[in-house]
Amino acid sequence: MIEKQWALSHSPQIARLLSGESLSAPIYAYDDDGDDRPQGPGRYAPLCIHPDPVSGYVKANRYRSFSEAPAGSVALIPVTGPIMKYLGECGEPGSQVMTDWVKEAAGSNNISGILVKIDSPGGQVDGTQTLVDAIAATKKRTIGFIDDGMMCSSAMWIGAACDEIYASQKTDVIGSIGVLCSFYDIRGYLEQNGVKLHEIYAPQSKDKNLDYREALDGDYAKIEAELKVLAAEFIKSVKSLRGSKLNTSVDDPFTGKTYFAPEAIKIGLIDGICTFDEAILKASGEA
Repeated sequence: MIEKQWALSHSPQIARLLSGESLSAPIYAYDDDGDDRPQGPGRYAPLCIHPDPVSGYVKANRYRSFSEAPAGSVALIPVTGPIMKYLGECGEPGSQVMTDWVKEAAGSNNISGILVKIDSPGGQVDGTQTLVDAIAATKKRTIGFIDDGMMCSSAMWIGAACDEIYASQKTDVIGSIGVLCSFYDIRGYLEQNGVKLHEIYAPQSKDKNLDYREALDGDYAKIEAELKVLAAEFIKSVKSLRGSKLNTSVDDPFTGKTYFAPEAIKIGLIDGICTFDEAILKASGEA
């Protein structure tokens, strides 16, 4: 569940990885000084937004848990970059971590609302439905906010689980409600380099990897059938989550199209355009 152009734009990074270079980034976690600093692999620290009683400005800080945040804080859940189920190699939290944060924020008396800050092309199917369920289940106000970027594919599914969704810019890209599968047939490359691949299956295992093996020979029927099931569930869930807000008479958003924010508002994929500060007030229930 990812927007194809975004994925292809990262081909240079893929080439670097294949050549043995490292693209790893530091993981940001809580430290005893109260500041963010690069650290080794460890537990992510939840980020909360709250007014500073001294300056009156909105501040964002990390805490060991949401229960340590000041009363009335808004929990910030970052859905940024490619979404993976587990912790990413570049330091990003996976959907499992996001799910834990949502559940923890939902149960904390100090959290008044949840702001899901989104700039993502989508990502892995596994783990997405669990995160969607967690957001939809919370009784606290949840606001999806597109942070001058995109909310596409599985990120669209996650955003749809929020009570309301707002773009920050007219040029934000929304939609790509669809599912794809891609793979490389490297058999010719291997043979050209003197490597002949042999795959031997047990007699009882005639159906093992059959969809993939047939696809290698140009028969995509089995994989298309699997993708059809995933896409149907994706579409059904977004329709249910957005409900009567959807206006498919303007256009059908369930064919994989993307839209700029003004058109997405007309279709009902999002609720409007606002600033980050306005989104915080909406999440806290003050607007």
